[in-house]
Amino acid sequence: MGGGGNIHAFTLVELLVVIAIIGILIALLLPAVQAAREAARRMQCTNNLKQLGLAVHTFHDARKGLPPACIGNGVGTTLSATVTDTDRWNRATIWPLIYPYVEQTALYELYANADFDGRQGFNVRFSNPWWTDLGSEGWKTHSSVSCLICPSRGRKGFVTGNSTTDESNSAVSSGPAGDYAVAVYFVNEDAGSATPWWHLGNNNTTQNRGQRGPLRQANLTNGNGNSWESQDQMSRWADGTSNQIVMGEKHIISDRVGECGTSGETQSDCSILNVGEMRTPPSFRVVRHRFAYWGADYDVMPGIVTPNIRNFTSYNDAAFGSVHTGVCNFMLGDGSIQSFSTTIQPLVLSYWGGVNDGNSVSPP
Repeated sequence: MGGGGNIHAFTLVELLVVIAIIGILIALLLPAVQAAREAARRMQCTNNLKQLGLAVHTFHDARKGLPPACIGNGVGTTLSATVTDTDRWNRATIWPLIYPYVEQTALYELYANADFDGRQGFNVRFSNPWWTDLGSEGWKTHSSVSCLICPSRGRKGFVTGNSTTDESNSAVSSGPAGDYAVAVYFVNEDAGSATPWWHLGNNNTTQNRGQRGPLRQANLTNGNGNSWESQDQMSRWADGTSNQIVMGEKHIISDRVGECGTSGETQSDCSILNVGEMRTPPSFRVVRHRFAYWGADYDVMPGIVTPNIRNFTSYNDAAFGSVHTGVCNFMLGDGSIQSFSTTIQPLVLSYWGGVNDGNSVSPP
């Protein structure tokens, strides 16, 4: 005769209780896991800014001047001060100019030797149809380098795939995307001007003098854009390197990441190779713009903007901002990284952005 012991098994109720407990534990742990992942992404974001800060300093030491915000507005083989906005807004920005200092020398050489539409080197219009003609394989070659991408933004790819025109019918283009921008502080000294925009690519004397942000355009030493030199040295940051915002994370509306935008809408994620116009600033963000226009005085200070805000001022989305909760990261002139609260007063942020406004600032 064989005998057997009692066989114990979970009842249905016990099984459901265990499943419920596991579910509760997962629900409790998930926010912690997500927070840890975001902390790692945010750290990578600050490391990117540190790398860019090192590039700025290395450039300054190697070339005896600051990296320019963009190439100036000389076109073709002349140094004409009268150029079309399309020429001006599609000039090369700081990013391809500092590629040799972020381990992207091959990509820099690709731009320096570019030949398109009768133009050469950095004088090429980095816009459509140049980008379109590259084709999908070419886009992969020119896609943004990793140190220009903040992983917290969750891009599906590194390339902005479409193009548009802004409200002024100014051509902007698709191309490599990026998540960081140079600070702009512009004071238009021509109060009666019909064009008060912050044209970084314009080497008009008045507009050049009015650019009181950390970086200005290059001086061209010939008309083809391949021969240029830095306009400024670090000594221009008269308020001190530790009190100077140079660049930071840029505001992009959450549902417009990877898009150049549509006319009359926000257009913040266009190609970082171009300067862009007031409503299409791919590589620049405004801390302050003072100007007189149509008989009225304007003093625009967007401040730091959260990613769900659109069309909040006449400057639309030309502001700094990030997807990190409560903070936006900036690189200061001494190479350090500071996290500014998103609630910082716009006027205070402008003090950090101007090179010689004489206003003291406290640690954020």
